[in-house]
Order: sequence, then structure tokens, then C-alpha cells
Amino acid sequence: MASITKDDFNVVISHLSVSHTRKNRNLYATLDFDGFKQMKTDITTSTKEGKAAWSQRFDFQYETKYIHKLNMKHFKLNLYKKKSLSADSLVGSVLVDLYTLATGPIDHDILLTKASMGVGRARFKLQMVHVSRIRINVDHIAITNLHKSITSGSSDCTNYLEYSLNNNHINSSPKIEGSLCPTWMNLPPISQIISLKDLVDSQLHFTFKEKSLKDKTLGQLVLPIKNIFSFIEGDTKHINTWLVSMDNEKIADLFVKIQFNEIPQLAQMLEGIHTETGIQNGQPFFSGVPLPKLLGDITNPVPQDIKLPQGWESKMDQFGRTYYVNHNTRQTTWTNPLMSAPVEKKSGSFLLQQHGSSNNSNGNLASHNDAVRKNSKSKSNMSSSNGGEKTKEEKAAILIQRTFRRHRKDVYTKTIRNPSQYRQPSQRPQLPSGWECRIDDYGRPYYLDHMNRTTTWTPPKPNKK
Repeated sequence: MASITKDDFNVVISHLSVSHTRKNRNLYATLDFDGFKQMKTDITTSTKEGKAAWSQRFDFQYETKYIHKLNMKHFKLNLYKKKSLSADSLVGSVLVDLYTLATGPIDHDILLTKASMGVGRARFKLQMVHVSRIRINVDHIAITNLHKSITSGSSDCTNYLEYSLNNNHINSSPKIEGSLCPTWMNLPPISQIISLKDLVDSQLHFTFKEKSLKDKTLGQLVLPIKNIFSFIEGDTKHINTWLVSMDNEKIADLFVKIQFNEIPQLAQMLEGIHTETGIQNGQPFFSGVPLPKLLGDITNPVPQDIKLPQGWESKMDQFGRTYYVNHNTRQTTWTNPLMSAPVEKKSGSFLLQQHGSSNNSNGNLASHNDAVRKNSKSKSNMSSSNGGEKTKEEKAAILIQRTFRRHRKDVYTKTIRNPSQYRQPSQRPQLPSGWECRIDDYGRPYYLDHMNRTTTWTPPKPNKK
């Protein structure tokens, strides 16, 4: 019976700090990484501005048999206030799924919540690096057009080849005697534990040697992985290149056929920051690498000098986040009205046209509605209708939160938990010659350019007839 393969992650948590929270209090935090590792910070006193920071660093190796269920596993941070005479009290919590951590940015700035209410902010760095024992099969190596001048001149000279990844764990080929066109088939594979980022920055080394009393190096090749890598499991590469002497002169043609297997599947984004409203300014590490989906796609902030639609206004809450007020319908939303449809009022209650205003569930909707009421135009009969308006606003908040939770659960279940049930468009775009469309493990289509040996998320433009 085949054993279940475990996936390993090198995890480092550092630069933990909180703000906008309890002032002049003894605080500490507990960290729980999927029940696999529990940690606790030292006790520190918050400032009069409600800030506290810890210099501690936690690093460990996390392993799981179910990498496809990372979205169901979580990292939880609890902030506590230390009491001397009674039990410590919970200030607030942060909860992030491991799939977002493994595919999103390293930096996190997230709202601390308690009973669905914002009670501060937590900021930290979390590196979650997926590592695996990669296997590069060396199926075929052939050296042709070898210069006779570099050999010893003897018909019984013996040659062999050394090959490795980053000159680690060097492998040697069988020795071949008296051949000016040495060829090797099905050599032992290159195997090494490495992350996707380190792999892309690695180099394949080939050294052609002559066996003698003191082995002599005849030629060598250094091949950067990023020049040939395509992030496709089992992808085979046919490489035509050449060997150079120690003086950097060409001494032979070289053909190499290799295949990449067991490559790491996840890598965190370059730069960017993860907040409760999405990923800001993050860039994918490599074309084709899975991206975080739970909290939305990569977003770019809209310039503040762009004019909003009539009746709209942008404001900033106590945690420094921008939200938008629709004075026409007396509602608030996190989503810029230029990016999505506005909220519509129907039959005395508020309904969402799109899920763009979903982040109202963060617990600060009540404060936003207060801001709307303060900035609305006063009317002579407002005092007599204040009670009814308050009830209506409370009902609207509850309806918005329920609508968002239902939508997020449906999308989350279809796209991540059950990727096989995710329905792709019945008609895919017509592709140019040499292109192919495939579906990854998360149900997302990507496109292969067999002519250039590259992959992309963007459908290619069809050839003009």
C-alpha cells in the first residue's frame, strides 16, 4: 500500500505588533498554527496610543498530508490582557486560512475583532515556504562535434560527465571509452529539497571530464533554471546548447533531455500586503503559480483624485481604511463605486446588486452608518422620524452581512473546496496554432505556448484570418 506523501513548509513569524487597542495595559498574544504549533509571546505594556510590539521570532517546519485542504486550515492569533487577580481577558482575535498565507504576501495588517466588532489592528510578517524533494530526470545526454585537440589523442581515452543542481550532491555518469560522441541514457535523477523560489534561482551544472591519473576537465556548462522552467509538473525539456572550455571557448555541442517532477506547488507573492479587504499591490512570484482567492484577487487602489459619481463621498475610518458613502441610498461600502455597481434600495430594505460591498461584515458598519447620518442634510421633520430610521438602518446592516456571508460561502465552496464542481465556461476561446488550454488543480484555466515553451493565465489572441 502506497504511503501518503507529506508536504513541508518552512514557517517564520516575526515583527508582531498591535495598534488602536487597549491603552496602558499588560498584553500578550497566543499563536495557533492549525493546532500543529502553539506559541506565546512575552507580556508587554501598551502605550497611551494603544500600541504594543514584540521582537520575538517563531520559526518551525509545518507538515501536512492534505495540501489541497489548506483553505480549511487556519492560523489564529489571540490578543489577551493580563490580569493579576482574575483570569486573563481576550481583547481580540485574527483568523487567516493557510492557503492565503502560503500564496499571499508575507506582510499582514488585519483587523482584530471580538464578537464581530473591530477592537484594533494586528500587523506581522509570516513566511510560509513550500519545500519539496524535487526530482529532475536526466533522460538523455549527448555530446557531439567534440574537438579532437582537447583529448589526449589516445583511442582508449575514458570520459564521463558530472551533473548537479547548484553543485550540490554531484552525480556522475558511467565512463565511456574511445568515443568522440559520448551518449548517456536514463541517468540517475537529480534530487534535492528546495523551495520554488530557490529552484527558479538555481543552476544546472554539467562538467565533461577525462579519466586519468588526475582527472581533467574538458568542458562545462552552467544552465540557469529560470531560462527553461515552466512550472508544469512532468514537463520535459529538450535543450540544444554547447560545452565551453576553461577558457570559455566552445569545444562541443551538447543535447540534454530532462524532466521536472515533484516541484513545489505554492509560493508567496512578491511584496504587497494582506488586509481584511484583500491583497494590495502584490505580484505573483511566477507565471502559473496559484494565487490567493478567499479574500479576492490582487487589487490596485483607485487614485483619490478621480471624481466619484453624484451623491458619493469617500471617508476614512478610525483604522485608516477608506470606505465610501452613498448619500442617495444612505449606505456605505468598502468598494469604490467606480469598480462595481452601487447598492440598491428595494421595498424598504437594502439589497446587494453585486458582492462588491461584502466587506461591511468587518464589524464597523455601525460606525460608518453613524458617519453617514452625521453628514446627511438635516430636515425639519428629522427629529420625528429618527426612531424609524435607526431601526431601518440596523435591519439593512444585518441583511448586508448575511448576503455577503452566503455569497462568500458559495463561491469559496465551489472554487476551492470542490474544484471538480467548479463549472468552466462551456465555450473556450479559439486558440492560435501551437497553443493549448489546461485546467489546474484549483479549476482555473491556463494556457500553454508549445512553440515558446511558456505558460500564461491570459488567453492568447486568435490569429487574424
